[in-house]
Amino acid sequence: MVGSALPSLLWGVVYIAGMPLLAKTEFGNDISAYSYLVSAYGPGNIASTVAVSNSSIRRRTAVLWTGHLVLAFGFVWIGATPGLWLAMIGAFIAATGGPMGDLMLTVLIQDDVPAAHAGKAFAFLYTLWTASMVAGLLLATPLFTAFPVRAVFVVASAVGVAFSLLGLAVFGRRRVRLV
Repeated sequence: MVGSALPSLLWGVVYIAGMPLLAKTEFGNDISAYSYLVSAYGPGNIASTVAVSNSSIRRRTAVLWTGHLVLAFGFVWIGATPGLWLAMIGAFIAATGGPMGDLMLTVLIQDDVPAAHAGKAFAFLYTLWTASMVAGLLLATPLFTAFPVRAVFVVASAVGVAFSLLGLAVFGRRRVRLV
């Protein structure tokens, strides 16, 4: 669960704070550019949710970390690409990673935590996610003030890629029990 904190922090910096700034500074200072990016995210999220929820996945921890990796890679793509339409592809890709991580963690909690304590585990998880997202938003202001938007977007996302690769290398090959 603690490994999910960094993707939530990344979400706060990059998606909530960074995406509108990127649309403004790099894609024409136009609200429609931001709308296109967000609109491209939705179908990726839905497609991944349907695919993951209808699959029988045995290596859940590997899928969880792969999901974090895909999310971060998609964010790198969005920040590094020069054009809006290419950035929309990155948004679609990033969106497919979210359900991979979130749904796998939900299943791991359901499988590993006794039913009497599942509510507490989910409350802890959502508190952790929310606190991490808020931390990301708190970091966003000084980062985007001190550095170019595209640089913050790409570097923060690249840190997410590195963290995800580390998590995949350490935890991806074995079954991790939560309790």
